Amino acid sequence: MKTLLYLLSLFYAALINAQDFDSPAIFIKDKQIVDSADGMWNTGDTVDLMFTLKNWGINASNVQGTISIVSGRDYVNIINGNADFGTIAKKGIGNNSNSRFKITAFNNAPSPYTANFQLHITADGGYSKDIDFALDIELPPDFLLPPSITSVYGLAFDGLYLWTTDDSSASIYKLSQQGYIMSGIPAPGGQGCTGLAWDTNSTLWVQNKNTKMIYRVNPVTGNIMANFPSPATQCPAGLAFDGTDLWVSDKDAYKIYKVNTSGNVLASFTIPVIPQTCGGPIELAFDPRGPDNGSLVVSMVHCHKAEQGISIFDSVTIWEITRNGSLVSKHHFRTPDVNGKAIEVNPVTGKYWVNSFVPGKIYRVKGFYEVALDEAPFTKDMEFVNITLNSTEHKVCFNFFVSSESKVDIGVYDTTGKKIYNINKAFKPGEYALSWSCKKVSPGNYLCSIKSGSLMQTKKIIIPK
Repeated sequence: MKTLLYLLSLFYAALINAQDFDSPAIFIKDKQIVDSADGMWNTGDTVDLMFTLKNWGINASNVQGTISIVSGRDYVNIINGNADFGTIAKKGIGNNSNSRFKITAFNNAPSPYTANFQLHITADGGYSKDIDFALDIELPPDFLLPPSITSVYGLAFDGLYLWTTDDSSASIYKLSQQGYIMSGIPAPGGQGCTGLAWDTNSTLWVQNKNTKMIYRVNPVTGNIMANFPSPATQCPAGLAFDGTDLWVSDKDAYKIYKVNTSGNVLASFTIPVIPQTCGGPIELAFDPRGPDNGSLVVSMVHCHKAEQGISIFDSVTIWEITRNGSLVSKHHFRTPDVNGKAIEVNPVTGKYWVNSFVPGKIYRVKGFYEVALDEAPFTKDMEFVNITLNSTEHKVCFNFFVSSESKVDIGVYDTTGKKIYNINKAFKPGEYALSWSCKKVSPGNYLCSIKSGSLMQTKKIIIPK
């Protein structure tokens, strides 16, 4: 279930002094689709919309909100556009839970589609403010990360598994392409690991914004194999590997550096995207299908300076830039989440993974050079099988990837050895996720197995009472 929760990273209270405000100063803290069957705003859906507002100024009484459509009138409509937020105290929050906005997406609305709106806020004393916001129609995350991963920065792909940094736990996790944790290692330098890249020599490159160092790490043991200072001296962020050299982004300097694996700077350029009031390049990835034998895809955060000098994130966009520092014409798009941090390329399919910092979500989106499934050059070393128990939904998940048409045998056995579930058939090349519902079986121990070619996994699961 997707909750359209755009966590607008508001600002740091330490940068302002609320006592200096002589009027309310109201911002959107978050917004949420509610009362939808699946938590998403789908084509044909009528849903409620609830805002949580934060007031950094003096007390605001009789706070009212009105929403209007900026773009998308052919596909969306507002059924109830007025809401009452009541009184919001200084440094307090308020919502419209008792008078929700109601919006609808027409049956002809494309999927996915982004509709743009404006929230008009008023309060007693003549306070008035307009805030633009966007909502996506039917754009679910590819998967939700486990609750233990709470602050995702970097992403890397080793040809089979995704790797991600979790800043809160100072860890790096190896994930299946469905989001299951396979293993983990300590993050070098502790908290602050932002950039992450996979080396063709089967090692991880990690950049830490706090230590301002780049580390080469053994992905099995977590041992640091080498390290050197990052050329990004202001705010080290993204990291990519093109097969020979590293590419490093400095968020605050708006620069990208080309560095060899010994740490020597070979080249640099300023990001050719018009700077906003704040923001900058967060993450990098290398797309081998780009011009001149590969290009960089850059995750770029944008924000504007709001009233009283407070800066607020507006959006995150992905841009394609050549390794010579030029924008690739028309190759940019807005990410599904305004709080996205990382991007990674699947070199097989051409699709991109993008993430949401908090809560942990991964989206699989269309790449600039995406290929059809039957054009993707699958290889044997990409094949895998995996069994996991989803206790929340009371099902066992069988995930596997085959590079050529292959017979896959899946079985579930009770304690007597009786096979109570079985699939045995050929699957065409691709990635699959099948499940067995265990809602109607007796509590106890069961043995699950999956076999594909030379790959096999068995796992004992315990179904609770």
